Amino acid sequence: MFAQQFRLILAHATPMWIAHLASMGMMVIDTALLGHYGTEDLAAVAVNRGAVVTAGTPGVVWWGSFASVGRRKFPEKG
Repeated sequence: MFAQQFRLILAHATPMWIAHLASMGMMVIDTALLGHYGTEDLAAVAVNRGAVVTAGTPGVVWWGSFASVGRRKFPEKG
């Protein structure tokens, strides 16, 4: 029972984990590339990244929950 639930949670969490790692990688690359231009450019990207993360996180959680409930309520016919 526990192993089945763990596999289900892992199946749902893996895409989010991959997306989080990709986002962190993009931030590292942005910092490395824009660090050569100047402090104002780097600050602009940092502020923008903070706004995107702050605004995007509730939407991702809401849509993920909505899709999960929909799949549970209306399972696909095999």
